[in-house]
Formats: sequence, C-alpha cells, structure tokens
Amino acid sequence: MWFVVVLAGMSIRRDLLGVTSIVRVLGLNENCYHPLLRFFHSSAMNLQKLTELWVSLTLKLFKKVIVNERYLIIGDGIKIAKSGKKMPAVKGLHQVSSSNTKPEFIMGHSCQAIALLAQGRGTHFAVPLASRIHEGLVHSDIPKQTLSEKMIALLKSLKLDRSFYLVLDAFYSNRKIIKGILGMLEHLVVRIRNNAVAYYPAPRPEKPSRGRPKIYGEKVKLGTIFQKLDFFIAAKSPIYGRRFTREVH
Repeated sequence: MWFVVVLAGMSIRRDLLGVTSIVRVLGLNENCYHPLLRFFHSSAMNLQKLTELWVSLTLKLFKKVIVNERYLIIGDGIKIAKSGKKMPAVKGLHQVSSSNTKPEFIMGHSCQAIALLAQGRGTHFAVPLASRIHEGLVHSDIPKQTLSEKMIALLKSLKLDRSFYLVLDAFYSNRKIIKGILGMLEHLVVRIRNNAVAYYPAPRPEKPSRGRPKIYGEKVKLGTIFQKLDFFIAAKSPIYGRRFTREVH
C-alpha cells in the first residue's frame, strides 16, 4: 500500500520537494512522513523485477515500430541540475553540448536512459523503459565501469523478447559499446566521430620472428568511407517535421 501511495503522490504532486510533496498533495497526516521516508531505503521492492514487468507491459500496450523484425531502441545520457549539493549521487558535472542555453558546469545527477520507439495517431514517440543514475554511486568494490559499460548492462537487464536496432549519438561511438552490442548479436546505429579510426586485421607473417606479433593492420579513417557515395543507397527523409523530403545517403 505504501508503494501505491508513493506512485500516486509522485504522479500528481505540484512541486519537487521530495517526500514532503507527497504528504502535502495527498493531505496525509504528518506521522506518515517517516514511514514514507523509510520506503525509499527499503529492500522489499526488487527494482530489476519491477523493470522487467514494466518492459513486458510496455510491449503489450504500445504499437511498436518494427524494422526487419526488430525493435528500435533509443538510448542517451542526460545531466539534471540539482540544488542540493549533499543529495546522494549529486556531483560536479561537465556538460558537452552545442546548445548555448546550457551551463558548462553544473551540480546534479548524471543518468542514462533507454526507450522504445512506438507509433500512434500518425506520429512516433519514445516510451521510456529504464533510467538509472550512473555517476556518483558506488555499490561495491568491483572495478569502476565506464558509462558505456553501464549502458550495455542496463540494456541487457531489460531482457527484450526479440532482436533490436540500438540508436545512440556520437558519444557512444566507441569500442566498448560496439563490442558489447556485437556480443549480444544485435545491431548498432550511431554517428561516428570525426577522428574515428579502424584497423584491418593484422597480416600473419609467413615466418614467425622474435617479439610480439602485430595486433593491428592498416589504419583507416572512417570518415573517408562516407565520401564514397557508391557504397550507399539514397532514400527520402523528412527534415524536422517539414512536409517536403530530400534524398539522403
């Protein structure tokens, strides 16, 4: 019942003052404050099980976008400013963004989120599947994971019932994301960085010699591949909601 009370309070509260907002908007007695506060530190709720139930419910309720018998999954990171510097997981963060409306440095939470692309009423929209705070929290003594590794772990925890295409931005075009997706036998759609490079397999020497064998072969700048338009197929694409289309490769 406390769980239902918390969900109701978080859905209709008018301000963001934590448990106080829930007590105020539901008109609860002041004695309910401490029981509600203990709820957030309780181990009675299994977050992993709750996430799996939400994912299965989402797949039943919404009309999914299916491409080549695969879901379209969207992932991204977000940094949310917080006023309380002593809140759990609040830390100094650097925002890398082309938008000049965002401050370069903030105190806040760094989260990563995954959503499912759905459709309805003639439009497309993203349905959130899971979001976690991935910086500023230490749960164990295991070696520190990178944000890319945590994104792959979050994706695996969803336990989707079919294959998917994962769409990410250029921040995630790195080795750990690519190897993680390949290990899951899935496909990745991502914009590569301008300085991204790849290597051909190292040639095997005809006669083994002393020393460590080569790991990498010839280096290739990936940006040069996209200059060869013969490798790509032209398709029509709308531009930010406009009616006319243009051909893209």
